[in-house]
Amino acid sequence: PDADVELQAVPWHLDRVDQIRLPLDGRYNPPRTGRNVLVYVADTGVDAWHPQLRGRVARGYSAVPREKATKDYKSHGTHCAGIVAAPGYGVAKSVLVVPVKVFGRSRARSTSADIIEAINFVIARKTRHRRP
Repeated sequence: PDADVELQAVPWHLDRVDQIRLPLDGRYNPPRTGRNVLVYVADTGVDAWHPQLRGRVARGYSAVPREKATKDYKSHGTHCAGIVAAPGYGVAKSVLVVPVKVFGRSRARSTSADIIEAINFVIARKTRHRRP
């Protein structure tokens, strides 16, 4: 016999993002997927091998000496990238994520110089309209 399947409503963050008025309708129907869009995530880096992001993480930029932007030792940048781009729970499932690392493996804080350097990287890419 066929089993009854109970469908779960979409997560609150997705349901809330695609509609202005309450009550929430329990669906996520975005008009676009983010294809051909670059999303810069300035944080602890983004794990390029994460199963939800694999193949959609660019090389990016690291303001942290001797650490790659595609290596995330603290997982926070990968988590943020997932909220944006993961196929299951992301808002824009087809974007290309560009990690911009400003927090490293052993640093809980970043210097203002590192953050300005990261912002300059993003501005330089945006003004040239080129993919990283």
